Amino acid sequence: MEFIAKSFEDIILKLGKPDNKFFFIFRGQSNSDWKLIPKVARKPYCDYFINTKRETDLLESWKRYSIQYIDKMPADDWDWLTLAQHYNLATRLLDWSKNPLIGLFFSIYQNKGTDAALIALRQLKVVERVESNPFSVKELKCLYPKGISARVVNQRGVFTITPEPNIPIEDLVDSKKLFKIIIPKKLIGEVTKNLDFYGINELSIYPDLTGLSNHLNSTVIEMI
Repeated sequence: MEFIAKSFEDIILKLGKPDNKFFFIFRGQSNSDWKLIPKVARKPYCDYFINTKRETDLLESWKRYSIQYIDKMPADDWDWLTLAQHYNLATRLLDWSKNPLIGLFFSIYQNKGTDAALIALRQLKVVERVESNPFSVKELKCLYPKGISARVVNQRGVFTITPEPNIPIEDLVDSKKLFKIIIPKKLIGEVTKNLDFYGINELSIYPDLTGLSNHLNSTVIEMI
């Protein structure tokens, strides 16, 4: 299902009552035409990741070089992949949130003047961490990460993971389990201001000094 929002209030109404969305996860995309595929399957990365071994090799490299920046060591490859994903490494994970307003934030964040989209997906089977690793999952599943970083916690982070990253999630699930709210580009400013009023901004999403600086910079720009 697909809807076109007319205002911020309209988006909230289309999300429905909280009880109805308990089993949904949410993702924002700053371009409504983008498919639901992880970074390893997007250009230009997909030209390199022609097999799983290249993904595992990249993760191993990330593990070796990231140690100096990590205070608490991840317990397994699920933790490592979660951390790498949150710091922008190309992985087969796709970011979602349990909070629809956080999903909405990412739909308008750094928007380049295009219609955006908030996507809701009914939750899938959950990954059994003790029985598998990130590269042996046999079907599209949902991963609940540990709270290994403030970003993961503040963003109410959830992931989807699939054995075939190049196949869009739209093609893997029943259409009744997924709906999209199109956010016209003319609404981006209105949505941004309303989210900030409710405490959803760069400072809450990225709880560090960079997030603080970016939030204050945005505040200054709005006052000019």
